[in-house]
Amino acid sequence: MILLKQFRVWAIGLIRTMRKQTPPQQLPPHRAFHVTRRQLAFWYTGVTTVILLLSGLIIYRLIVHARWLSLEKEMQSLATFIEHHIEPVLTQAGQIDANAPSQFPELCFYPQGCVDSVINRSQTSRISESIYSDLQEEVCIRLVDPANQTVAWLQLPGSSEFCHNPQTWQALKDSDGHYFHKQVYPLHTPSHSLWGTLHIVRSLNDLDLFMLRVEIALGMVIIGAIGLGGLASWQLAKLAMRPVHDSYQQMEQFTADAAHELRSPLAALRAIVQAAMRSDNLSSQEIQEMLKILNRQSQRLSTLVQDLLMFSEIEQPSKQLRVEVCCLNAMLGELIDEFMVMAISAEIDLSYQIQPPCPDATQVLGQPQQLHRAVANLISNALNYTPTGGQVRLLLTTEAAQAVIRVQDTGVGIAPEEQSRIFDRFYRIAPDRSARHGGSGLGLAITQAIVQAHQGRLTVHSQVGQGSEFILYLPLWK
Repeated sequence: MILLKQFRVWAIGLIRTMRKQTPPQQLPPHRAFHVTRRQLAFWYTGVTTVILLLSGLIIYRLIVHARWLSLEKEMQSLATFIEHHIEPVLTQAGQIDANAPSQFPELCFYPQGCVDSVINRSQTSRISESIYSDLQEEVCIRLVDPANQTVAWLQLPGSSEFCHNPQTWQALKDSDGHYFHKQVYPLHTPSHSLWGTLHIVRSLNDLDLFMLRVEIALGMVIIGAIGLGGLASWQLAKLAMRPVHDSYQQMEQFTADAAHELRSPLAALRAIVQAAMRSDNLSSQEIQEMLKILNRQSQRLSTLVQDLLMFSEIEQPSKQLRVEVCCLNAMLGELIDEFMVMAISAEIDLSYQIQPPCPDATQVLGQPQQLHRAVANLISNALNYTPTGGQVRLLLTTEAAQAVIRVQDTGVGIAPEEQSRIFDRFYRIAPDRSARHGGSGLGLAITQAIVQAHQGRLTVHSQVGQGSEFILYLPLWK
């Protein structure tokens, strides 16, 4: 007996020492998640940048193309306007009426040149007046015969040396590095025969300036969008990693909690074995006491392993449950019979009632063994946390196509700050009471998992010192 008492003191001290270790909640976060978040943010930003650059390039090309089409349409309108007004002086192919200079003083002939070297606004004809007022950029206009020889050109206000230099007409670039665009249109005589061609060269300074503005605007927009995309990618990476991080923490927490729960019975078993090995003279009574402890701790380990296997079975999404129609009336009646002996020994009044408008046969679709385990956990907790002389009631009703099972007790109750944690794995409100009854802290967590797997929900209402009520909702089978 002295040896057994020494063993108990030593075992209790060992268990208390292990329980004082760092709790699982304080485990440091895993660095791999931060690295993965940075990588995800980098890839998100990279993909966003590529998309923005490609989109910006496409938009830029479309804008420039639209602007270019507008420029060519403008030149086409100018050519139509000139042909309409100059057609009367185009007598025959390659020749111009001798009276043309009086009608168009800005018309210069090759090689004679222009009548006046400078054209004043008061001397211009209606053609040059319209061209000068409509166009904002420099325009050079030449009339070329079928032999590709320049017959005449229009001397417009603001014309530069470019209009008189044949070499720059070929290169379409002047000495200052400005670019020009050339278009050729056919000219006809009044008799609708081909007279020659009309060559129009237009400066691209306004197009270059427009393209520069578009480039600056798109560049600023893209840079700003990439910056915002980078910030958004960092936040999106955080959101994307949150479920993985939470799952990892839950798995880490579960592993730490399971290891913590396994330590106590394993330490007790090890202590008993070591005590037995060190002692040469053990009485039959001491052997019986040790065997009882071994049996109790092995039973605790067996229950814990069964609970863990139950969790593994419930939380496998790929595993299909073998569901069948379950009669809740019959199942709850069996549970009352099972726990009646426990209630009588604890001097607790255990009752079962079906309230209207619940039908006589309330049926749900599910896995009978799991549903049986879920309700059994609620009844067992109610009996364990209800003092002698208390009451535990089991009610079955229906509400809005749902079967409602209420487990009410007059026990110790649950504090408001603990009600949100009672469904966590291995959480105990009163560890000493749970340990006396062999609880592992998995009962309510298993019940919650079973209810969720059956598309139901579980709620609790409790007040300290007045008791608790657990309400289980399950969809009815029709």
